[in-house]
Order: sequence, then structure tokens, then C-alpha cells
Amino acid sequence: MRVDLIRQRGPYADLTSVLNGARHLQPTRQGLYVAFSDNLYPGGAALAALGGRASRTAVLARPYRRELATSRGVIVADAGRMTPLMEEPGPDLARDFDQRHGPANLLMLEERARLSSDFLTFASRHYRPPAGSELKLSLCLAQYAHGAPVDTLVYDGRVIDLGAPAEHSPAGAPGA
Repeated sequence: MRVDLIRQRGPYADLTSVLNGARHLQPTRQGLYVAFSDNLYPGGAALAALGGRASRTAVLARPYRRELATSRGVIVADAGRMTPLMEEPGPDLARDFDQRHGPANLLMLEERARLSSDFLTFASRHYRPPAGSELKLSLCLAQYAHGAPVDTLVYDGRVIDLGAPAEHSPAGAPGA
């Protein structure tokens, strides 16, 4: 495996890294697989779950956990597709989202995705972040999902989440 460091250019946020990486790697029909490093998945099952139709964008999601909703992207899933997504809602918005859609219809966005060439074109040419916000991949995915399918693939295997407080992890261990 070849590993390259890519100098970051442009207003920085996680979408900047994705777009700079896509320009460097020049993905074709296989799309681009994105894996941020603050979630660690033992084994290869998490990325394997993103297999499938490379012509479509897909995100990995975990079952909904109300106590983590204010620090994660919360997806409303309908028949395996992302409909609305709310990025890190405050406590009041998270509670409203939970009551309006029901916990059984909600998922937590993970930091693994398969991005189609159509998504990469949308992100580089058409996505405009909300005023005052960063170029976040999750917000771009939410805008893209208004006009194109974004599959949600549920993964509930083991993950070590370096961003989750220990009190939200089983038996106080790191991860969720």
C-alpha cells in the first residue's frame, strides 16, 4: 500500500481533506472510500460493509444512542436511505428530532463513507456551506441527499470511538 501526505489547500475542515484527497487519487467509477481516524474498527468489517454499488454514495451508521446525539450527526433513515441529517444538534433540537422521528428511525453517522463520483462533483462544484459554518462532509452529504440517494449501512460491531466519553462506553472501556 502506498501512503502519501497531501498538503491541505482551501478553507479547512473534513470536506477539504476529502476534496484534496480526491484530486490527488483521481477516483474513477469505484468512488472514494473515506475513513477518519478517530473511530477504530477492529478487523475489516466496517469498510467491507461499504462495499456494494460504488456508483452510489453510502455512509456507515450505528444504532441511535440518545446520549450521544448532541455530539454526532443524527440521520433519519427511510428504507435504508438518508433523509434529513442534523449535525451535532444542541440538547433541545436533539430532543425534538428524537420525538418527531422516533428513536427507531434514527441512526448515528459514523466517519466511514463511500463517495460516488457524482457526490464528489457535487461537493466540488455545487455545495455551499451554510453561512458561518465549516466545509463539513456531513453537511454536504445532507444537501446531496435532497436530490440523490445516500445509502445508510448499519454497523453495530465493535468500535473504539476516541471522541466518546468513557461513561458512554460499555463497562467504562474506550469505545461505544
